[in-house]
Amino acid sequence: TVRLLWDRSRQSGLVHYHRPRPGDLVFFDNTYDADGNRRWNDRLSHVGVVLSVDEAGTITFAHGGATCA
Repeated sequence: TVRLLWDRSRQSGLVHYHRPRPGDLVFFDNTYDADGNRRWNDRLSHVGVVLSVDEAGTITFAHGGATCA
């Protein structure tokens, strides 16, 4: 699960808050109503993998079989 990936990353000292690099995981909150309570309050609801970061800071990442920028 996304929570498990987050917890293991934190426990391993791999969580950072700087400009990502290819291969880094990116975590998202509130991408959908995971608990069905009709409120946008669901932490760690999605994860992706950074593919590239251009000079302007645009991050391209893959998630769920799709590529987004």
